[in-house]
Amino acid sequence: ALALRVESAGPNAITTAEAKAYLADFLDRVRMDYTGAERLYRESSAVYRASPEAGVNRLTHTLDGLASVAEALGRRGEAGSLLREIVDLQRERLGPRHPSVAGALGGLAGFLGRQGRLEESEVVRRQHIAILRETMGPEHHGMAVALVALAGLLGDRARYAEADSVFKVAIAMRERVSGPRHALLAVALADYATLLTKRRRFAEAEAALARALDIVERQYPDEHADAQKVIRGFAALYEKWDRPEDAARYRARFRTVGRGL
Repeated sequence: ALALRVESAGPNAITTAEAKAYLADFLDRVRMDYTGAERLYRESSAVYRASPEAGVNRLTHTLDGLASVAEALGRRGEAGSLLREIVDLQRERLGPRHPSVAGALGGLAGFLGRQGRLEESEVVRRQHIAILRETMGPEHHGMAVALVALAGLLGDRARYAEADSVFKVAIAMRERVSGPRHALLAVALADYATLLTKRRRFAEAEAALARALDIVERQYPDEHADAQKVIRGFAALYEKWDRPEDAARYRARFRTVGRGL
């Protein structure tokens, strides 16, 4: 299909770049063929840079893909530079308080957190949340996701009481916004259980994970990433709680999952 698109529209057409970016997403997130994905992302981004009519979102999508590949290959400095370029592009073309700027800041905050740069990550995450609050209102899907991320970050920084409070706000918001059976509620509960396990509040962690498992088991097989998050949370909990037989029961359900589209 890509060859036909190149033949009919030409290699420098926006539609060709779109097809290449879509294939690159598949190679990156499903096949984990980073070399192939990087080549296609670079070809797409070159077309978008040369074509102002392509718009900023197409360009930043391919730059985000390049950042994902660079991070996966251990090129952290390059990944961080690309994510900062995305923030700058969104600010320049859409204005400093646009929701897309918030999304770009969220991606940068997540990257910084994964690199252990927790203080920087918190600063950027709070900028992300402030723009969401201004542009989308105080209660919606994106805000719930951002607050869960902030709570996890605070827990990683050993600010446990603050993290606990933010988790409770985020989980309540997630349930109000999405309902009591949404998979993202299960993810939030599993993240909260990680904090509770760390603080040795084992019974509370078990209750949160039990609720999360009830949600994901109704929707997904064990191989799904959300199911694995909960299952692995149970194994970690029981290992720390000195319940090895229970931990082994959940370890037996470990599966390998792809990165997903």
